[in-house]
Amino acid sequence: MHSHDLSERTRTGYGEALAHWVAWLRRNGYEGVLRDMDPNVVNQYIAELRRRSIWVARLAAATLKAFASWLARSGILHDRGRSVLAEVRTPKVPQNVRQPLTPAEVERVLKAAGESRYPERDYALVLLALDTGLRRNELCMLKLSDVSLRELTVTIRGATSKSNATHEAALGHEAARALDRYIQDFREESDRLPNGTDRLWLGSDGLPLTAGGMGLIFTRIRQRSGVRTFKAHVCRHTWATEFRKRGSGDLLDLKAQGGWHDDKMLQRYSHALPLAERRRGPSPMDALLKDRRGGGVRPSFRQSGDLRVIGASA
Repeated sequence: MHSHDLSERTRTGYGEALAHWVAWLRRNGYEGVLRDMDPNVVNQYIAELRRRSIWVARLAAATLKAFASWLARSGILHDRGRSVLAEVRTPKVPQNVRQPLTPAEVERVLKAAGESRYPERDYALVLLALDTGLRRNELCMLKLSDVSLRELTVTIRGATSKSNATHEAALGHEAARALDRYIQDFREESDRLPNGTDRLWLGSDGLPLTAGGMGLIFTRIRQRSGVRTFKAHVCRHTWATEFRKRGSGDLLDLKAQGGWHDDKMLQRYSHALPLAERRRGPSPMDALLKDRRGGGVRPSFRQSGDLRVIGASA
């Protein structure tokens, strides 16, 4: 009733996080009722989760704080009108903990995907993730009709996207060829689907691939390739970084294709590039003055100590 504006994945995540919270309460001698929403108890829970994973702890804190805020707004449980968890802090996660893959790591990952039990599917899947930056759920829920090999586009439907907004991603020729090979020559539907299925990715049984099944594919490729940081979401970081590095578009293009509403996501995903890679062209003033003068920088023959002023021929 009160989360209709959230994506199905977010609602599912909230439900799972609350279920884990209640299970933890009961394992530790609590009843698992609303009065257990005590800041001291919640902080103890979050501290325990932090020892496992900062990401899990952050999700748990965000979920419980959102739930407590709703309880307060609804007048069910509050502290003089405020959320009972208002003072509980959400753990901060390092911004650069997920680094993009290096070109050598990309090669190793693609090689491992092409040597799997279902190489055509897995190679096309990983290459598509690296080429478009789609999230794992967006990849998993793709339909055949979402992919246009003629137009070289992939449509991410709002119903399957974290942003809840339908948007398009550009598809490269290499990824398109891999997809065409998988779809035309190797994608086989199960006989248990008398009416067929329009889902793009199928499991070994010919049934639509689940999110868990897709996660196993990435896990096996990580183990086979030896790239310890390889995960579906790292593909998104790699795509965003290479998008800028290769000049695939400007920041507005990156934002639109990534399905982001917040500019902060651009900084989080498109990791800073070395100065040598960022300076692919002339400085803004060099370019402007060259256009206005119709030539290069005025030559100079002046010397100052060991410093020689660079002339137009440089």
